[in-house]
Amino acid sequence: MKTLKLFLTVPENAESGKIQINIDNYGSYQSKLPGSEDVKKWLIAMINALDSQEFTLKRFNNFDERNWMVNQGWLNEAQTNFTSDILKKIGQDIYQTLFPSLEARELLSRRLGTLEANEQLHIQLQFSAKISERGRLPDYLWELACDDRSFLTEQKVTFSRLIAFPKNVPNFPTVEQINVLLVSSTVGDTELGLLNLDFQEQEAIYESLKKAEIAVECKKNISFKELGDYLTQIPLEKTPHIIHFDGHGYFGKRCNKFDCRTINKSKATHCRKCNSPLEKVPQGYLLFKPNIDDREREADYISAKEISDLIQNSNFGLENKPELGVRLVVMSACKSGWTRGSDSVFNGIAQQLIAQQIPAVVAMQYNVIVGAATAFAERFYQALANRKSLTTAVSVGQTAMGREGNQWYRPVLYLRWENNDGGRLFGEETTLLFERYVENIVAKLEAEKGVWEYIDLFAETSTSLSSFGPNYQSNLAPGLDNLASSYQSNQIDENNVIASIENIVANHQKFVLIGEPGSGKSTALKHMVLTQAKEFLSDKFTAPMPFILELEFWSKDIKFDSFVQQQWQEFQLPNVSIQDFFTKGRVILYLDGLEAILGNSERRVNRVNQIKKWLHRSQAPQKVIVTCRSDYYQDDDINLGLPTFEIQPMSTDLIRSFVSQELHDTSENFLKQIFSNGENQDTKNSIQQLASNPYLLYALIIIYQYEPGNKLPQNSGALFSRLVKALWKREREKPNTELLSYSEVEVYFADLANYIFQQDSLIVKRETAISILNNDRNLLLAGKSA
Repeated sequence: MKTLKLFLTVPENAESGKIQINIDNYGSYQSKLPGSEDVKKWLIAMINALDSQEFTLKRFNNFDERNWMVNQGWLNEAQTNFTSDILKKIGQDIYQTLFPSLEARELLSRRLGTLEANEQLHIQLQFSAKISERGRLPDYLWELACDDRSFLTEQKVTFSRLIAFPKNVPNFPTVEQINVLLVSSTVGDTELGLLNLDFQEQEAIYESLKKAEIAVECKKNISFKELGDYLTQIPLEKTPHIIHFDGHGYFGKRCNKFDCRTINKSKATHCRKCNSPLEKVPQGYLLFKPNIDDREREADYISAKEISDLIQNSNFGLENKPELGVRLVVMSACKSGWTRGSDSVFNGIAQQLIAQQIPAVVAMQYNVIVGAATAFAERFYQALANRKSLTTAVSVGQTAMGREGNQWYRPVLYLRWENNDGGRLFGEETTLLFERYVENIVAKLEAEKGVWEYIDLFAETSTSLSSFGPNYQSNLAPGLDNLASSYQSNQIDENNVIASIENIVANHQKFVLIGEPGSGKSTALKHMVLTQAKEFLSDKFTAPMPFILELEFWSKDIKFDSFVQQQWQEFQLPNVSIQDFFTKGRVILYLDGLEAILGNSERRVNRVNQIKKWLHRSQAPQKVIVTCRSDYYQDDDINLGLPTFEIQPMSTDLIRSFVSQELHDTSENFLKQIFSNGENQDTKNSIQQLASNPYLLYALIIIYQYEPGNKLPQNSGALFSRLVKALWKREREKPNTELLSYSEVEVYFADLANYIFQQDSLIVKRETAISILNNDRNLLLAGKSA
């Protein structure tokens, strides 16, 4: 959705009817209001005509006014009916005011021309809260603008109104589940000709909300006091995001004498019942059922100020729960968007709600028939449920009212919402995209060798730890699941307490996990990611979402924050401001492999410092976990300024547990070679030192499985050589596989290794690798699998 912002003002000392229009980023131009010969007459006639359901002599009883309307082309010659094109006539005059010059019209045409096939142009109409009698700008129905072809709303244009006044602009985040409170009042007032309503509209709205799977709570015929009690006592999880009022509205003056409260017409100066003086300025009212001790009146007229105060108060105390609170009020009531008889817009109900920091209000500018209001509401909520913006939902609702009739223009949208163009309540497919990403993480990690084993070992070992008593951490044997000691000043203090990964995560929002190659730091990180992913899926948006980045893919050519954004987009996550998710702790960032950052020494330090600054700035992520090799992190220049923990070698107990799980009945023969010099950790032989590393231990197990009669390798060089040979043997044993012998393929992969070493990068293009491997694509796939 693209936006065109028009700020309409009446310049100081300007002649009556002359206005200025400022276009965002395009400068300003002068214009004049419709009916330049008599601006006031045109405005009054427009309001009366648009407010009417049909022409009546009772309402248009002034002969001169009727003649004027005939001359305008609004009324037929017999003065019995509006002309069939009255709306277009009025709309064309409004269009000429908004876009008076060729340049202005060409600007609009260009903006429309840039729209994608299914995109809309949002025209945001901005007014000052203070009204000038030389041009009452909020009273005009700008949304009716019509060029020489059709209404702009039929040309992919949507409208909203923004009242400019000196208060903070509300900034609510989008939500994933909307709660709607549907308040229905059937009471009328026979003295004013307001007939009692039925529940037709409420029932239709309720059914459409339920079909759309939007949570809805109904309150039928409650008093205003009962509504206040409900909003005060409601549980937090049921706090409404939308309040919809279905009932009568009225614009006038209420006698505020406690025992009277009679409603009067907007021009009255004294109460028609008790003769008390009335307020000078009329305002909008909604009709509620009277309180139980006040049955003499048919209806209780609740003012714009009282309504807005109640709804604002219901939002108090939720400042630390931005996902809660009312962000939209919808009113089907007649004239709930009307403002007249004041030098301020805030005597209308919709406008007063905006003044009280409610970011969005949909109201009826004029009288509206029940059937049309029902059709609007049903389609409006269907559009919201489909994650459309408010501007689009209003447009869809107006279409349901019938564009060829005289009802569709009556709903009006007031919108004052920071960084939320078009008014978006739902995150745009946010839940779906987050869910898909996290489900993919779970599937990938569950398939990886070692991640589940890590979890199983953690559960097994933590069960046996109870025998060590409450201070067991200081007595723990190091191992894959409880493996970290505090690491500071590039030295390990022998007295540091050994802590489990679980406890480190619980006590540190940000930290670095270091270890020797193969020590399990990446496995530990993936274990944390997998655990967090499962928690997120079971309780969406309450638990933070895990976001894992492998730093080896950070290109030398882009800054770190651009890399994060790039990865976010590559994973097809929502097109939102990710900074907000990080700073509020809604996403945990996992950075794997700090040592994999490429470049010479100076460039590496520079790139690590980029991460450091990013992690410590005012808008820094709340939760971050980084992994790095110990030898790399010992460089004084490579330091992120975060708490650091080092993974310790596996204990003999953990080695035994791991081997037993992998080799079952044959584990004892394997363990005899590992512990050939006994299990005293002070006299470890070379092979036991290899086995204390999780990755190398697993490599030893693979060699043992494919060379059961041979002695295990005693050093890492021999281990890796025999590991690759064993893995290649495994690949050749697969059915329907024809591969070169190990001695032949060893030559090709040595060439590939040399190429990688020479170019100082772990990333090689697929086609380059294939060309080095004798142009054998299958060879590359087999090597990758091995």
